[in-house]
Amino acid sequence: MSSRGLYSLAVEPLGLQVLPKTARSSMMRRTFAYLLLTLVVVLTLTTNLVQAKSTSPMLAPHHLSQLWADLLGGEPSSTRAVLKLSKYPDLTTDFFASKLSPLKITKQELLGAITELGSDDDKRWRVAYQHLSYFDPRLAMGLEELLSLDSVQAYPARHRLVDVLDGLSIDDPRSAIRQRYKVIKLDKGATPDGDDFFNFRGGDTEIDYRVSWWAEPRLERLNVWPMNEGAKKEWTRIIRALALLESFDSPRARAIIESVATGHPDAQPTKIARAILSVQSKKQ
Repeated sequence: MSSRGLYSLAVEPLGLQVLPKTARSSMMRRTFAYLLLTLVVVLTLTTNLVQAKSTSPMLAPHHLSQLWADLLGGEPSSTRAVLKLSKYPDLTTDFFASKLSPLKITKQELLGAITELGSDDDKRWRVAYQHLSYFDPRLAMGLEELLSLDSVQAYPARHRLVDVLDGLSIDDPRSAIRQRYKVIKLDKGATPDGDDFFNFRGGDTEIDYRVSWWAEPRLERLNVWPMNEGAKKEWTRIIRALALLESFDSPRARAIIESVATGHPDAQPTKIARAILSVQSKKQ
């Protein structure tokens, strides 16, 4: 190749034209191949970067179940669970749809669950216990009526019901079911203002009790009063889930909040769900 040709190829836009036809064809093929390879590399890198920013590894079902369990606990496990679930809005929303229900239960449904609570079958009574921890019996019946039911006058049904009402887990060493008190009764008193209050008392006889703990008669005060803090852990978990759904701000998340908002009007999570919907409506 002459110096003229080399110069033209280096600095003239049309320098390729001075080459013989076969040389031009070969160089064009090589140039096209280089460009094509560069394009493929760029597209691949771009795709990988977009995927890295827009997607995350899926959570396995057992991971979701563990995070759901962590939402029930105290700090820092519950906050860590909230932060983890917040990274997977679609997956978390679908999972919450299978876990969150409006807080309402009929008297007939309640009586059936209480009957199961007294079962000798370990699986059956534990399922009933979990069900009633979510759908608190006070959603359908008053405290005095509950403790007067024939089906809860003896161990173990009475002890399990008291644990549900007092917000104690099955494995809590303070629970009535683990202590196996011979007698558990409901004492009623009144404040100076005339407001009724109740206490559970457990012991060996009607007058010789070894433990006394608060029994909340009013549904609207469950999980609200400082003295009753943590008594409804299931409801605290619902509220944490509602906060996550609110942050997702999607139609699917809103639909779940709307469902929870149809629960008993005095229940704390129902009030929270309705408050969220009210705030969202004002933003629209």
